[in-house]
Amino acid sequence: MRLLATVIGIVCAALVIVGCGGGSDDTLSKAEFIKQGDAICKKASTKREAAVVAAVRSEDPGDKHGIAFSEKTIIEAGIPPLTQMTDELADLGEPDPGAEEAAAVVEAYKAGVASMEDDPLGTLRGSNKSFAEATKLAAEFGLKACSQL
Repeated sequence: MRLLATVIGIVCAALVIVGCGGGSDDTLSKAEFIKQGDAICKKASTKREAAVVAAVRSEDPGDKHGIAFSEKTIIEAGIPPLTQMTDELADLGEPDPGAEEAAAVVEAYKAGVASMEDDPLGTLRGSNKSFAEATKLAAEFGLKACSQL
């Protein structure tokens, strides 16, 4: 009986030690946020380019690729990778230090996506600077790939 009580005591102590595990903190450092954030932005840029190229190639070669095609391409091929990118950046959480700046970058990208959705043709014409603020903030924060969208 003593042996059983000793074994149970050891197992319980081990579970307490493993369960505590030193209190894992999921907050990223600014450097790790930048590293992961840039990887997310590179992936989004590659996906967006591939989707747009695929959309262009799927069209009838005799089509002049008019405004309707361009708007459809932006909405169906260009926006989803940027939406996913923004969601993934937000899912990283706020780094320490740099929480406020990272949150501002994410919010600016959300605003950029919303602007593209509202005015896809303005994006084509260059009059809609959807991501100007986001890329500026990303560059200031140190997100190189994110600042080049």
